[in-house]
Amino acid sequence: MTSADPTWRMAVALARANRDWVPGLVGVRVELLDSSGRPEHSQEVWTRVEMGPEGDLVASQVWFAEDGAVASSDEERPARGLLRDGQSPAGLPPLELLRGSPFDPEVQKDVSASRTGERRDFDGRQCIAFAFSQRKADGLSRGIAWLDEATGAPVEVQVTGGRVPGVVGVRAVTVRYGPVEGGAWCAKEMSIEGVLGFMWMRRSFRIAVVYADYWRIGRGGSHEEGAQ
Repeated sequence: MTSADPTWRMAVALARANRDWVPGLVGVRVELLDSSGRPEHSQEVWTRVEMGPEGDLVASQVWFAEDGAVASSDEERPARGLLRDGQSPAGLPPLELLRGSPFDPEVQKDVSASRTGERRDFDGRQCIAFAFSQRKADGLSRGIAWLDEATGAPVEVQVTGGRVPGVVGVRAVTVRYGPVEGGAWCAKEMSIEGVLGFMWMRRSFRIAVVYADYWRIGRGGSHEEGAQ
C-alpha cells in the first residue's frame, strides 16, 4: 500500500523526478574477509555507462584489479565471481545493484512505511526515520529510511532481508543519497555486508559501490549535454 505520510510522498515524488538520471561511472569493490575481518581477497571494477547508438545504455569496463593487481588498459579481464561460481556483483551490469528503491513510484503498492519517531542530524539536515517493508518476488525486505524532514529527500536507507544479485547470506545493505551536479538527488554510495555459508565453511564479505558522474537521459532517449 502507498504510504499517506506527506514526507514519504515527497520522497516518492523526488524519485519520480530523478528517474531519468544515470550514473556515468560505477565502481564496485568486493572483499572476502578472513577470520579477523581483514580483506583476504579483493576484486574491484569501474564501469563507464553511456548512451548507445540504438538509444540503450551501454557499459564498458574502464579499470579492473584483483588482489591489488591492476589489469593493463589493453587487457580484457572480465570480472570473475569472488562470492560464488559465476557472476558476482563486480561482474553484474553496473546498474543492477541500483534497482529496488523503496521510493520507486511503480512499487508503492508493495511498500508499507510509517514514522518511528526517531530524529537525527545528517550533515546539517534534520531527518526523520521511517520503518518500511517491501514485498518483492524473492521475499520481503525491511528497513529504515532517513528522510530530510523539510524536503523528503532520502539521505540514508538501511535494508535487511531480500536478496542482492549474485550474493547469498546478506546481512545488511546501506544506501546513501546526496545531490549530484545538475540539480538531481541520487544514490551516491552503497555498502553490503554478509556471510557465505557452504556446509561447515563460512566466509564474511563486504561490497562497496560508488555511483558518480551522473548524467540525464534527454527527451527521445538522448544523452542530455551539460548535465554531467
